[in-house]
Amino acid sequence: MTAFDEKKTSPAPNPHSLDPENWGEFRQHAHHILDDMLEYLETLRKRPVWQPIPEIEQSLFFNPLPQLPEDILTVHETFMNHILPFGVGNAHPRFMGWIHGGGNPAGMIAEMLSAGLNANLGGRNQIPITVEQEVIRWMQHLFGFPDNSSGIFVTGTSIANLIGLWVARTATLGEKVRENGIEND
Repeated sequence: MTAFDEKKTSPAPNPHSLDPENWGEFRQHAHHILDDMLEYLETLRKRPVWQPIPEIEQSLFFNPLPQLPEDILTVHETFMNHILPFGVGNAHPRFMGWIHGGGNPAGMIAEMLSAGLNANLGGRNQIPITVEQEVIRWMQHLFGFPDNSSGIFVTGTSIANLIGLWVARTATLGEKVRENGIEND
C-alpha cells in the first residue's frame, strides 16, 4: 500500500472540532517536533548557510489540492526532509544576506507561545496589549524618546519602512495630502 492509498483510508476528521482526536498522542508528536527543531538549531553551524532547491524537491510541491487530511507526522516528515533544508538561511550564524535577524531558540519558543495564545491586539481588555505597551515604554527609555511618544509592533521591516514613510509624508505635508495628493500640495 502506498502513502497515497493510506491517505484514502484515513478516518474522517471530526466535523465539530479542530482539536486533536487524541491529545496525548498529539502531545507526543508535538514534543518530537520541538525536539527536531531544537536539534536543527543546535547543529545549524555544521550545515551550509543556504542550499539551492533541487528540481526533484521543487517538483514535490506541484500537486492537486488534497481532499483528505494528513496526519501530523506525515506533515512533519515532509517539513523536515523537503522544506527545512531549503529555507532562506537566515537562522544560520554566518547568514549575512538581508536585514532580518537570525532566528534563535528563545525566539522559536516565543513564537510558539505567541501562536498558542493567538492574541488579537485590536482592542478589548486583554493582557497582551498591556505587555505590548510595556515593551513600547521600554523602547522609549532605551532610545531616550519623550514620555508621550508611542509606537506599534508590526510584522517586519517592510511594513515598518512603509509606515515610516507614511508618517514622514504626513508630518511634512499634513493630513490633507491623502485627499489632495503630493502634486497638489
